[in-house]
Amino acid sequence: MDHVGRKPTNWRLSGESQPAGVRPFYDAGIPQVPDRDPVPAEVRRCVTTSDPRHPTQAVHSLMARYFVATLLKSGHALGRLDNDTCPLESPLSALPLDIPTT
Repeated sequence: MDHVGRKPTNWRLSGESQPAGVRPFYDAGIPQVPDRDPVPAEVRRCVTTSDPRHPTQAVHSLMARYFVATLLKSGHALGRLDNDTCPLESPLSALPLDIPTT
């Protein structure tokens, strides 16, 4: 979180906090879910929720994708995700995945 928060624009994020009341938006097509996200993209791409201690859905997505990319680079699979089903270069090829371990 600190690594992402230092240069949020590198991660296509805003350093701002989301306004209060923004709810997560999941896949369109699930019954009773709108076809389009009702929240503007610039609000979704904030680093923290209205409580600055909590990362947004966008940051959680980056964490999950980094975790999967690290597993795949190590030759592992995660469920149905492997090097054939989840190419290492996509969808994170333009993002700085050189997160330091210390």
